[in-house]
Amino acid sequence: MKHYTVMSHWLDQLQAEGQNTFTVAQTESDTNRSPTAVQAALRRLKKQKRIVSLRRRFFVVVPPEYKAAGRPDTLLDSIALHQLSAGTCSE
Repeated sequence: MKHYTVMSHWLDQLQAEGQNTFTVAQTESDTNRSPTAVQAALRRLKKQKRIVSLRRRFFVVVPPEYKAAGRPDTLLDSIALHQLSAGTCSE
């Protein structure tokens, strides 16, 4: 199976399990891929707007409804607003 297929399948599994965030270390461990292969796959997934990086080595899975709107960055706005309203994010 090609790396991009493995990573895409892994990302689908994460979403199916209700997990919306992941780290690079988790990706390397779960997929048993080299750091170079993981980085390349993450770049492809970012280009496809399937994931968004919140901070270095930490990603959010973009739900289909945000991807379909062509604006995955609105997902980040939603997350930030939720954290502010919950008091879990400092301004």
